[in-house]
Amino acid sequence: MLQFRRVNEVGDSGVVPLSLNTKYRMWSGVHEGDPLEAYVCRACGLVEWHAPAVDKLVPDGTTIIELTDPEPAPPERDPYR
Repeated sequence: MLQFRRVNEVGDSGVVPLSLNTKYRMWSGVHEGDPLEAYVCRACGLVEWHAPAVDKLVPDGTTIIELTDPEPAPPERDPYR
């Protein structure tokens, strides 16, 4: 297994780390977000992504959506006899 602690991407500003929420601004440049790590299996080539820090991620309902577990359904009948 291989671990990539930093995965880069190339943009108009040059090489920057691939992250979940990198922001590009015309005047101030690149504002790096929370970086992504990748793991690659040498045997089969499977790639897994890992986000070691998610401190800067704020759900906005459009690009970042927080998924929650639905409320469990009530039992169809009383569990007590």
